[in-house]
Amino acid sequence: MRIKSIITKRFSSSYGKNKSYGQPLGIKSIVVVSVTSDNFITRSAELYSGIYIPEILGDMVDYLSKLLIGKEYNLHQLDFYSHIPFISNSGIYKSIQGAIHNCILQILFKENNLSIVDGLKSFLYFKFQRKEYDSLKYYLSGGSVAYSVQETLNDANIAILNNYEGFKMRCGLQDIEIDTNRVSEVKSILNKNINKINLMIDFIQGTLRPSFDLKRAAHNINLFKDGILWFEEPFDPDKVYVYKKLRGIISKEVPLAIGESFTSYSEYESFADLIQFFQLDVTHGGSFLDLINIINNLMDEYPKLKFTSHVWGSGLSILLNLALARATNCIEWFEIPMVEFEINNYLFPDLKMNNIRSLSNKDIDELLDSIDLSNIDNFKFVKGSGYRIS
Repeated sequence: MRIKSIITKRFSSSYGKNKSYGQPLGIKSIVVVSVTSDNFITRSAELYSGIYIPEILGDMVDYLSKLLIGKEYNLHQLDFYSHIPFISNSGIYKSIQGAIHNCILQILFKENNLSIVDGLKSFLYFKFQRKEYDSLKYYLSGGSVAYSVQETLNDANIAILNNYEGFKMRCGLQDIEIDTNRVSEVKSILNKNINKINLMIDFIQGTLRPSFDLKRAAHNINLFKDGILWFEEPFDPDKVYVYKKLRGIISKEVPLAIGESFTSYSEYESFADLIQFFQLDVTHGGSFLDLINIINNLMDEYPKLKFTSHVWGSGLSILLNLALARATNCIEWFEIPMVEFEINNYLFPDLKMNNIRSLSNKDIDELLDSIDLSNIDNFKFVKGSGYRIS
């Protein structure tokens, strides 16, 4: 397979009924990279960073593309990397390389008559490959940080009605008394449900400013800790030194989650003895193969670690993350965003959020094959639509 072209497309879509926190224009933008082979097979991947900085990613993709177009690859020759010393080992360039590589891998799997799930399994250590009977749990991700008690309960009830195994809500913006009431009410209705539904709390401290100090984070965790599956981002994920201090004043058994912003193995390894749940996102963390390398090697050294799939994009992000989750038994939880994203109805008309759990591995391939990025005139990119809170 030889790379014929690499293109970038940007779209802006209505999102969250014009009241989603962080999207003041009522729209959300995404950036999609597409690779076409010399056999005219095209596959696409989404860039998580496009939600934040959609204006500049096209130029960055074009720069890297010039180093890759015309090169030939096969499943035994996977050295995709256009190595730029010091700046391509992590961060945005690593993320962009990962998106391009994810497209190339999909094309190679197609040319070798492999499903994307089976293709990814082949790179995992056998003990980390998911068997057909291995369970993958799904949680509904909602409960906006700005929601009232009743709005948060409305989201939690949707999780109950649709038989999800978990529900995640956001805290940390409003007064602690309000968040305490929100968490208490959600716990109450989840506990009344016949089927156990786990509750996760995301403090989104990688986003909010000013962020928690050590004392406030510890206080909030200790206040809510009973019955919570994990606490996500109690601090900015760059501050490993603060997480170390936090572990000194809260129980080592209190489960913490982090990882959606990471793009390098060293970031994961630095948190490996501080965190119970690492969140993998194939639209940002490097290529499928980078994340598989993290799973294979970290799990060998830290067997008690658990992984979850992080999703905060379009249906394309959901499908690519689902493929990895279906390939490995190390990913225990899969995130399904509940905020409406209009463009999904056009990218994948046959993909419905409530049906994601019932998709077969074959369905994933067929949906990825069916995406049409050429006919979405209603979603022209809007400048200034990147995520912001001020």
